[in-house]
Amino acid sequence: MEEKKRGKSWLTWLSAMVALVVVLGVIISSTAWGAGLVRQGRTLYYELLPQAGTEALYVRQLITPDMTTSRIIMWENHAPESDPVVLYKIAGASDSTIQTVPATMERFEEDKTVRYIYRAEFTGLTPNSTYEYQVGKNVITKGWHTLHTMDPKNFTALIFPDSQSSDYRGWKDLVNTAYKENPEASFFVNMGDLVDNGESAYQWDAWFGAVEPMIANIPFVGVSGNHEYYSLDWKFKEPTAYDSFFKFDAPKAKPYSTEAGDSSR
Repeated sequence: MEEKKRGKSWLTWLSAMVALVVVLGVIISSTAWGAGLVRQGRTLYYELLPQAGTEALYVRQLITPDMTTSRIIMWENHAPESDPVVLYKIAGASDSTIQTVPATMERFEEDKTVRYIYRAEFTGLTPNSTYEYQVGKNVITKGWHTLHTMDPKNFTALIFPDSQSSDYRGWKDLVNTAYKENPEASFFVNMGDLVDNGESAYQWDAWFGAVEPMIANIPFVGVSGNHEYYSLDWKFKEPTAYDSFFKFDAPKAKPYSTEAGDSSR
């Protein structure tokens, strides 16, 4: 009888300790210090046990109506990500100042290729300031990208013509040269016909591969051309790939505008 009492007391004590740990965990994680501690733990976990298919691909910045205080970030991968976020901070600041923005996810399949596409939007940024950001899980990696909010009185833009091709090496060379010579550009424009066939997964992968890392660090101004509307059999269709890759206006892409100092698009 005495042993049963002891067993019951021990079980009660253990249950109380578990409940206390859970409560403390909730309290700690709700503070900035606690959130940072949890993030560090998650970072260590994913470094030791990486998950196949969740590496962020084709990270890209998109323009917003107010480029001085906001920005859209998109990326994709081959496996769905639970609780996707963007982490950001002022460039060079301590990791303890990191802020998070949740991202939405959309499954997109075309040309026998499945992509999980993510989108997040920041607002309330400080004009003419440099930030660092990274995407994916709520963990810290070495993969920081640059985000510079625009100075409306002084900016540079890169304007590119059609990039459609059967071989995107020339496009890649052009982008690399322009980016190397103008790393301070506030945004870049690709004037329609980004790819030769809008339904071709290969074409889009080649286009994205050519504009890396520029598109992760300089926001993109998209203009769709008639080639974005072609199907694999060269018939006209909705530009579903373009609309999914560049969500300037969620939840469905549509005509948009933005201002840059005295100019507008």
